[in-house]
Formats: sequence, structure tokens, C-alpha cells
Amino acid sequence: MDSSRSGWNTQPVMKEKMITFINLMRKNPGRALLYAFAAAVIIFYITPVSQHRLRPGCSMRIFSKEGALLRQFNSDNDGGYSRWLPLNEFPRFIKEAVIASEDKRFYFHPGFDPVAVLRASAQNIASLEIVSGASTITQQAARIIYADILPQNILLKKICEILLAVRLELHCSKDEILELYLNRVPMKYNQRGLPAASALIFGRDIRFITRGECAALVVLIRRNQASREYFRERYKRLMEQSRDKGACDTGEIEEKVFRKGGHYYTDPRSDTPHFETFVRSVAGDAYGDVETVISGNLNESISRIINSELNFLERYNVENSAVIVLKLPRSASGRAELV
Repeated sequence: MDSSRSGWNTQPVMKEKMITFINLMRKNPGRALLYAFAAAVIIFYITPVSQHRLRPGCSMRIFSKEGALLRQFNSDNDGGYSRWLPLNEFPRFIKEAVIASEDKRFYFHPGFDPVAVLRASAQNIASLEIVSGASTITQQAARIIYADILPQNILLKKICEILLAVRLELHCSKDEILELYLNRVPMKYNQRGLPAASALIFGRDIRFITRGECAALVVLIRRNQASREYFRERYKRLMEQSRDKGACDTGEIEEKVFRKGGHYYTDPRSDTPHFETFVRSVAGDAYGDVETVISGNLNESISRIINSELNFLERYNVENSAVIVLKLPRSASGRAELV
């Protein structure tokens, strides 16, 4: 009985509060707007950051049963190619190099660095143009995950980045922000994150790259479309600042970074294109590595046979062919398997 009465009393109470607020608006609109602004700020900062923004779907990679990569699809979110790696699996010197280059006070500021802001402002005013930035790793992370809602105006965009960076710091730990940044920062050749860039450029998992290759990736964070001259100068400077001062020769690393025609995300001569597309279509929003039962070696052999037959049938205007190979079950109750 009491609960029903309390339920009936909520509407008059809410109505009374609304009337009080409206009267306050009429008598003192400035104070009312201040209250409304304060409420909006509180709601903005206490609202959790969407997990979809923090860690959206990565690329899908399809492997044969032999473990060979058949195809990698780009991400539906930003069109890039990415691989997610936990922060504790990144080599220590990579994390140290990124922080030293991008945000020396990363573990001490609240999302933006007042010292860097003052320094960059003084340099830009003295030069009468933008010659220095002050974006922290957190601001860059906010720029990445909120790219679809940030304004185009440079000043407004910078202010929004700071506000979103502070919000990100309130809801995520420093290590979570650094992990997000290392896995999603835009890199060369449409790669997203250092793990994907390392695999494409150097052909190795980022856990096994050298300090020199690490320095090359750090240079590409700052300017992923850098010229050879900028890359060479910046790379040499980073290596001189590190302990490996003798490893300043950019020759081999520079050739890998600027190799032309050597980077493919999907083999144009794939022997299983229809199967790969089928797997992608039925996977929906799934992402990550997909291990299949299809044999890449067998399909390569069959492809050679088909190509020789197509050469013979070309005179009859035959251009395409398809083959399905099944492994028959040993017993009547078994199932055929696609190979």
C-alpha cells in the first residue's frame, strides 16, 4: 500500500521540480544556464566510453589447414588492415621508444600536456605558422576513435580532442590507452597499428623485430607518408638518441619501408578466391584469424590443372571453371569434408 502511494507521488514531485526550474529560468536565466551546462558536463564525463569505439572489429585473416595465409580482409570500420596485440606482448623497447618520441609525460598528465601546449603555442606564435604540435598519445587516441564526430575547424577540433582525451583518461587506464594507440595508430600502406605495419613492411611479428626496425615504425607514426629524406633524417636522430648508436645505417630498412610494388594485402593469384569470399560473407561481424580445413597445397595443384585445361578450352570461349573437392566419409554415418 505504501509503495503504491509513493509511486503516485513521483509525478507531482517531478512536475514541481520542472516548475521550479522554469521559474528560475525566468528570474535568473544566467544561473539556470550555468546549472544546465554543469549538468551536461557531468553527464558527458560520467558516461562510459563505448567498447565499440575502444576496440572495434579488426581485420579478418583466413588460413589454410597448413597454416598458410590465404587472404586478409580490411576492417569494415576504417577500411584499414589491423592486428590486435595485448600491451604486455609488445617488446619493452617499442613502448619506450613510442612514449619518448610522442609523449614523454604520458604517465603523468590528465590527457593533455599543459607544458607541451605552452611550448607549442610559443613556437607557433614566434614563427607565425604552425611548426609544432602538442598532442599527447591520449589526444591522438581520442582523434582516432572519435574521427567520425570531430569538427573540421582546426581550433574546435583541438578543443574537442582535449575534452575527449580527459574523458578517456577517466574511464581507461594509461596502459589501456597505450594499447589502443599502438594497435590503431594509422601507418603506411593502409595499415592500422604497429603489429600490422611490422608484419607487412618487415615480414615479421612485431615481437621479433630489431631496435632499428622499431625506430622506423616510430618515424612512420609521426608521418606515415614521409619522404625518403625526412625518414632518413628522423631515423638517424632516433637511433643516435638510443643506446644502439652504431646502428644508424638506414640502407636495408629504408628499402623495406619504401619498397615499390612489394606490398600486397591479398594475393592476386589466389587459388581459393570464391571460398575466401564465402567465409567472409557468412562470418558477419566476426573478425580475427579463421583457421579452415581447406588445403592450400591441394588447391594450388588443382589450380595448375584447371589453368592448363582452360588454355585448351579457350578456343571455345570458355573463361571460367569451378571445382569442388570432397573427402568422402569412411562409413555411411560420416560426413563429407571440403578439402
